[in-house]
Parts: sequence; structure tokens; C-alpha cells
Amino acid sequence: MNILTRDNIKQLVEREKGICSSIYLPTFRAGNNIDQNKIAFKNLLRKTEKDLKEAGLRRDRIASLLDQPGQLMVNPSFWKNQSDGLAVFISGEGFSYHRCPLKFEPLAVTGSRFHLKPLLPMLSNDGRFYLLALTLGGLQLFQGTHYSVSELKLEQVPQSLQETMKYDDPERQIQYHSGVSSPGGKTKYKPTFHGQGVAGDRDRKQSLQFFQQVDRGIHALLGGESSPLVLAGPDHLLPLYRKVNSYPHLIDQAITGNPGDRSMEELHGEAWELVRPLFARKQEEAGEAYRAFA
Repeated sequence: MNILTRDNIKQLVEREKGICSSIYLPTFRAGNNIDQNKIAFKNLLRKTEKDLKEAGLRRDRIASLLDQPGQLMVNPSFWKNQSDGLAVFISGEGFSYHRCPLKFEPLAVTGSRFHLKPLLPMLSNDGRFYLLALTLGGLQLFQGTHYSVSELKLEQVPQSLQETMKYDDPERQIQYHSGVSSPGGKTKYKPTFHGQGVAGDRDRKQSLQFFQQVDRGIHALLGGESSPLVLAGPDHLLPLYRKVNSYPHLIDQAITGNPGDRSMEELHGEAWELVRPLFARKQEEAGEAYRAFA
């Protein structure tokens, strides 16, 4: 998952002047509508090609710029793993794409700088937060805003305590099962732990080792970010994770209980209620600073 960070936006803003093409489109996450993602992108890519021609670029230069974006068209797995919106940036310095928790209006703009106005909600005080739903049987990381939420993939991180211990203690019996969708189609948090608990020093040590690996994955993904992180998990696990946490914007409040008892939408709603006062306070502080300056 190519998430868009403040550092990414800063790099786009500071790029030297030149031909820059920006593409935004809303995307569907699943179902029969997935094919519409590809169709919408194809139409916007054609618009970009036309704009580049009108800007005076040679045909071979245009083909070079649009080669990598065009390869996305023949990548089925790419279109099956989307968030609410997709932002694509094309220039002579390179090509990048980012899945965003925002519903964009379809748009293709070519100019001397990247068109970044659709990303402003991600920088505002209604902005972004992260949610880590945590058990020993599995974990999920979400990126959210006031109005949307999407799951992020933690790379090179064990997805459960059992996976961490796979080679360390093969005889230890840990049982867990995958959750199922609830009636009405709401997706439940998938793995649920049903092992021996975290009783004893050995269990505590193994749990801490698992959480340390999770924390390293969080640090690698969110390094340089300043958005708040919310924890969701059973009461006995939250202090263990906080003990190893290195992300400086983990908030004190948490969603307690088994995340498997809530849908993704319910977790998002509860997390937003925890971070909303933080955004409101930042907004007030910004307003006071502006008034003092004025």
C-alpha cells in the first residue's frame, strides 16, 4: 500500500518547475465495480496524453512518460487492492501513485507544477489518523479520516504471535480462528486469539517480542508522520504494546476489548471520537496564532 505522507506531499510541492501531470479518481474496493476503476483511469490517462500533446511534447517523450502508468492497466491485482481514491503523479523526474482515504472527483491536470488541491483535506485539521487493531492472534492497521477508513499492509511483519513463534517453539500449542463476516456484510476483524493467554514471564516475553516486530513495521511505514495512532485491543495487551512502542504520536486513550467484536466501520467511529478533540484543539491553536499575528 503506497500511502501518501506529509513528506511525499512536501516533495511534490518542492519539485522544480516542468511538465507535471496529476490524475485523481475515486476507486472501488471490491465487487463488480472494480472494473470501473480501470475504465476511469484509462479515460483520465487519455486526457493526460492529449494535454501533453497540446503542451508541445514529442510523441516519443509522451510515450516514455506514460509507459509506467500504462502498465497499471494490465495489473489485475493492483485494481483489486484500492482505497477510496487514487492519486497519480507523472513528470520527467518519475512516476508515483498513492491510495488515499478520500473520494476524489475524476480529474486530470497537466501544468508546470503538480495539482495538489484535492489532497488538502489530508493536511487539514479534519485530517488523518491511524488505528492499530491488535490481538496475539492477528493484527490490522487502518488509515482513517473523519469520513473514511482503509486498511494498510504492514510489510515484513508477522501477522500473529503464532507466526513469531513458529521456529522458536514448535511444540507450543496456540489456537486461533479466523473471524467471519457478520450478518449484513460488515467485515469483522479477522483473526481472534484463543491460546493460553499471557500468563507467566515466558508468555510475556514472547508477546513483547511479537509487539516489537509490529512496532518496527509501524516505524518503517509511518516514519516522519505526525498523525495520531489509536490502539484497539484487549486490556491486558495494551500495556505490553505501549511498553515497546516507539511511534511518538500514540495517544493515551484506546479502544478496549476484542477488536473482533466490532466491524471496521465501528472501529473507525470509535477511533474518530478519540482523535476528534485533538484535531479541534489544533484548529483552535492555529486560530489563536493567526489572530495574534493579525
